[in-house]
Amino acid sequence: MPNSIRGGAEGHPADALWSFDLGGGVIPWVGLAPPDVKILRSARSIRSRSGAGHVPTRAYSTTVRGHVRLESGLEHDLLRDLDRDPDVTWLVPQPARLRARAGRSKGPGAVPDLLSLTTEGAVTLWAVRPTEKQDEAFWGQVKEAEGACAEFGWSHRVFSGMSVTGRSNLMWLDGYRRLMPRVRRVAPDVDLQSRGRLHSRQGPRGRRWGWTYGLRGVACSAPGGGRV
Repeated sequence: MPNSIRGGAEGHPADALWSFDLGGGVIPWVGLAPPDVKILRSARSIRSRSGAGHVPTRAYSTTVRGHVRLESGLEHDLLRDLDRDPDVTWLVPQPARLRARAGRSKGPGAVPDLLSLTTEGAVTLWAVRPTEKQDEAFWGQVKEAEGACAEFGWSHRVFSGMSVTGRSNLMWLDGYRRLMPRVRRVAPDVDLQSRGRLHSRQGPRGRRWGWTYGLRGVACSAPGGGRV
């Protein structure tokens, strides 16, 4: 944890300039250690505008148990992929502003698209960009972000999308990531111990997919039917 909301009195000696929103607006981070990612707010507002090549969306996340604002459908694909991972415990869209000290740019800096936190405390910042739009400037930002993340003990990854089959399956399965009504009728007082886990079973007509939920003393499955 930081020494104060502004990260402590000591300056950060790194080559990157971080800014975070901890609830009171975006501020420079000068701490030697990163902030608690669970208190981070989005560092940039997402707005739809004429001529934009993407469509912002407000998507529900089972990880944070609430809606998050995303900048594009590709970010929504990443959200679905991370939401199904039981090791991922927290997600933050647009989590920070990052600017390299080298060059002394006066611009607002790059904003990572998503932050994920695992049960083991591993933090990953995600850059979401389709392959055809990954130009030299983009990979320059990725290199800077990788170095900045390493200073905090974080990692950085690029998400370019997934196969049509994988995306279709996740979109279909996304509708079953909830406790089914029949389970409430049988055990109305049980609580979910964790989010649903994706499972598959080989059948005579192909592989079937569904969600398995861990309950206190009860096990149940959402009916699948999806085949790959």
